[in-house]
Amino acid sequence: MYIKTAVILLSTLLSFINCNNENMDKPKYILFEHIGTEEKPIPPRYISTKRLDISLSKKEIWFQSMIVTDERSYITLKKFMDESKLFDPKIQPHMEYGTFKVIKEGKLLYLNGVNSRKFFKEAIDYLTLKKCDINLIKGLN
Repeated sequence: MYIKTAVILLSTLLSFINCNNENMDKPKYILFEHIGTEEKPIPPRYISTKRLDISLSKKEIWFQSMIVTDERSYITLKKFMDESKLFDPKIQPHMEYGTFKVIKEGKLLYLNGVNSRKFFKEAIDYLTLKKCDINLIKGLN
């Protein structure tokens, strides 16, 4: 009886540990996905500190951009986004030319056409001032 109980508890504990490790191993990322009107496609931009394993169709592979950056640059961009007043987390904006859907570590945000231009310019200026990864800065341009 005691052995059976011990085996069940041990199995439950190992299962719990495995579930926690799986969640910890998933890399955090920021995604900028253009959802506005545009004559030519604007690829989604994934930003992370690790290469992401993303399932894409053959068509999507040609139209996506992944920026792998260093930890300091990623945190600096995330901090800039946290402090920015340009995002609208509650309502989806009208589909204007420059509208972006943004996923920041699982949190859904939106940038309307007017705010998106201002956001990217300010983000590039801020990252340049903080001497962040040049590939990240170029990728946001």
